[in-house]
Amino acid sequence: MNPPILAELRWLSWHNLPPVLTLTAFSMLNMVILDLSWSTFSESWDGWSHIKMARNLKVLNLTGCAQLQRTPDLSAHVKLEQLILESCGRLVEIDESIGQLKQLVLLNLRFCRKLRRLPEELVNLESLKELLIDWTSIREIPGPGGMKKL
Repeated sequence: MNPPILAELRWLSWHNLPPVLTLTAFSMLNMVILDLSWSTFSESWDGWSHIKMARNLKVLNLTGCAQLQRTPDLSAHVKLEQLILESCGRLVEIDESIGQLKQLVLLNLRFCRKLRRLPEELVNLESLKELLIDWTSIREIPGPGGMKKL
């Protein structure tokens, strides 16, 4: 069996990643920053299961992933500090697993124009310092006791 490709890689920036790319021999174990901006994969992309192995991931940048309608289950990324979904034009849902990202400091949803609601689990994110929601369709933010109108 061959060793994984680039086993020590910590930062990968790969814009416009092909949606049919197979990452099976590629190691995600030490990945800290993953930038897949402007890629054309969707929530059903096979690569999500491979990305779950990136247990040390701190930054996930999916800017401009136009086919993404829902975020995948993010529960494997408990060390995630920045989730960037800016300009994901078809995004309509953020998975409730976001509530498990206790170290999340930044959530960037700018220009996700079809996004109408945030999951109630957002109230669990005590470390969240920056929530960027301009140019979305969001009109309520989760708070103690339920949703609060903007």
